[in-house]
Amino acid sequence: MAIAKSNAGEKSKIVLFLAAYSIFLISRFLMDLDEYDSAFFAVAFGSFATVLLWAVCILIDMTSGRRKVFMSGTEKFFFAGISLWLLWAFLANFSGMSVVYLSLNFSSLREFIVVGVFTHTLFLSVKIIKLYDLKSQVIAVTVFFLGMYLLYAFIYYNRGFDFVDSLASIFQKSGRFRSRYGFRQSNTGGRLCLFFFIFTAIYRAILREKKLSNKIRSASAWKKFAFLFPPVMIILLTTASRTSLSSLLLFWLVYSALSIYQKGKRYAKPMLVAIMLWLAFMLSVAIDWEALWNYFWESRGVNYIGLFPWLSAKGVWAAGVGMLSRSAINSITQMPLMDSFYLSVLLKTGLIGFIIFFTSALGVTFVYFSNIKDMTETQKLTGAIIVLMYYYAILEGGIFYGHNALDLVDWILILLCVSEKSQTAMNKFRVRKSALYNSRSYSAEF
Repeated sequence: MAIAKSNAGEKSKIVLFLAAYSIFLISRFLMDLDEYDSAFFAVAFGSFATVLLWAVCILIDMTSGRRKVFMSGTEKFFFAGISLWLLWAFLANFSGMSVVYLSLNFSSLREFIVVGVFTHTLFLSVKIIKLYDLKSQVIAVTVFFLGMYLLYAFIYYNRGFDFVDSLASIFQKSGRFRSRYGFRQSNTGGRLCLFFFIFTAIYRAILREKKLSNKIRSASAWKKFAFLFPPVMIILLTTASRTSLSSLLLFWLVYSALSIYQKGKRYAKPMLVAIMLWLAFMLSVAIDWEALWNYFWESRGVNYIGLFPWLSAKGVWAAGVGMLSRSAINSITQMPLMDSFYLSVLLKTGLIGFIIFFTSALGVTFVYFSNIKDMTETQKLTGAIIVLMYYYAILEGGIFYGHNALDLVDWILILLCVSEKSQTAMNKFRVRKSALYNSRSYSAEF
């Protein structure tokens, strides 16, 4: 009887977590629509959903007893680094080191709380997903709601086959033809389509690995989302987001490179060189590189060039301007909004905060790619996400860490894979140690 009650309690916790996570996703996707971007309902619903997921994670963690969940040294390093970064941001903001004005203190505190809640929610979510083995369920829920959201945008804001005109003007500096499909901007739609394809691929890989380990009977559940591929691809092409399209290409290139390397060093280098040469040839034919270079420096390069003198002139190169919203930062700096996550971190938390944050992120990255040979399909796909995030952060400020729902999913996957890789390495070490001990014992007998 006690066991039955225990199982019922575990199932209720799983349902509660997935329900709160689903509400969180819906609220974040709703805020990406142009008509709800600054609406009170969308903002209030988004705040409620974020707090709800955080509270549910705390509740489940507190009621799970003393059940221990394995946490690798890399995960501890990452969360310690992020906590130090947040502590530095808090001290810099409210000790007078940054340039935050009194009228903006509330905005700074709000942003600090948002990132702090995001970090704690990420930490607890990873623990809960490990505890109840929910990785496939979380990705399935993500793919479902993301796909339904994009299908709604495709039907309600139907643009037909405008992607032909969009692609024809994709590298023009002005006069570009792009559709937003009701999103705040075209890049938002492109980013959502990009991660729909990525998460679907990861869901497929997770199911296949579960089938191989006899945890499930069939690995074909991902095919239920196949009907969404055409409309999502049309949206991706019609929004003509250069960042998203190039990121999708980079994602598959990195995944292919990892797969080739894994098959053996004898064939890896020649095949990688062939792929790189083919890609370089195709890009050299398809792209006007001079126009693309000029566009980058005229549109985004001004931020890179103008930010450092501004920070130095204000005397806040070490501490930054504070954890402010993009609009508040724009009002202080009088510069265009930061279209780069790197610049955003540097501007908000200064050079010291920048070093702390990216030391934490790069630490995870180096450990992740330290052993490619033993990577599973899911781990290779997640490794491609890591590379994509560093690339995407150069051109956009909306993906990497802190606010976006996709950020949360990305880091959940990364940290789960880091934990799995660490556990695999530990198990192999124990097997080798046991074998060595047994061989010595056998030798001693004779």
